[in-house]
Amino acid sequence: MLGHFYGLGVGPGDPELLTIKARRLLEKVPVVAAPRSKGDAGLALSIVRPFLAPGTKILELDFPMTAQPKLLELAWERSAELVLTELRQGRDVAFVTLGDPSLYSTYGYLVERLREKERHLPLTTIPGISSFSAAAAATGIVLAEGRSGLALLSSFDEEVFLHVLELFDSIVLFKVARYLPRLKELLESKDLADRAILVSRLGLPGEAIYPSLKDWPGEKVDYLSTLIIKKGSKKDVETV
Repeated sequence: MLGHFYGLGVGPGDPELLTIKARRLLEKVPVVAAPRSKGDAGLALSIVRPFLAPGTKILELDFPMTAQPKLLELAWERSAELVLTELRQGRDVAFVTLGDPSLYSTYGYLVERLREKERHLPLTTIPGISSFSAAAAATGIVLAEGRSGLALLSSFDEEVFLHVLELFDSIVLFKVARYLPRLKELLESKDLADRAILVSRLGLPGEAIYPSLKDWPGEKVDYLSTLIIKKGSKKDVETV
């Protein structure tokens, strides 16, 4: 009999943002699988480790930070086999991921491979607090209200970004470290740099919050950085 597979969102970094449901599962599940990459370096595992029962087995799954399809396919295939080895022995496995499992997470790719191999896989997804929700809370802004629109972008393409900027009232860009200088130039040209909030490593050691992109000194920021742009009056994006 197959064990049960759980996708478990652990939030943006602060262990106190774990849901009660997530913590209860972590205290009893026999196997915890966690992604490991250059940008992540096992952060999801470090957040949940204090809540694991003694003797919990840890599977660290390597996901390379690359756009090469062959390397990614190999990583997902290898990770799926490691997880299935446990599931086929009747052990439940919880895959922990930063933020929410349904939002730009390796969880979706892993589930796809698992279902290809085990069509009737018992599966439960437990949502987590997303980084942009936590960032909005930390800076005291409302992301969207009334009929306003909210756009989420996981990568930066200048043409797409400018188009989205015209269409939406609020825009969230994830993992912006590489593109910040150009983003600042573009937003300054639109007179929106003071309406862009930069949050880096929220809830983790080294946390940095810039209430306006104009406050950013131009230094390199961590891979785990999010930019929130909220058009409207400047008072709308002032911190509380």
